[in-house]
Amino acid sequence: MTDKDIAAGIKAATGLDIDRHRVKVAGHIKKLGKYTAKVSLQGQISAIVNIAVVAI
Repeated sequence: MTDKDIAAGIKAATGLDIDRHRVKVAGHIKKLGKYTAKVSLQGQISAIVNIAVVAI
């Protein structure tokens, strides 16, 4: 899962168009599990996004 995938997921869920360069993930997401990402919104405002990677 890439920063681009996370930005696309945010847009699909909320309608907000987030630039992938504003998404920061500690490490790489390559396995199933729970992760967090920091999204810089504007200036010093940021949000923490919880991500669950599951098998379908």
